Amino acid sequence: MAVADVFTAITEDRPYRPGMCRDDSMRVLNQLAAAGALDGHIVSLLQRDYDVFLALRTNQDAGVAKTLPVRCRQITEAPSIS
Repeated sequence: MAVADVFTAITEDRPYRPGMCRDDSMRVLNQLAAAGALDGHIVSLLQRDYDVFLALRTNQDAGVAKTLPVRCRQITEAPSIS
């Protein structure tokens, strides 16, 4: 789970910075694995199938973006709990 979390955090665009490219993101993940902060085997699997994981993350982001306006309306229109 930690590898997926870091991968998502560093590869997706954020309002304050663009997502990292493959080389930069793998450099960060490998450094964290070498330091013992991430599971090196999982990082190796991600590196092997990087494009697949990136496509999955990108498709998931697109799905969330489509439903975000609906979710925001549901939250703002929900009855208040007194």
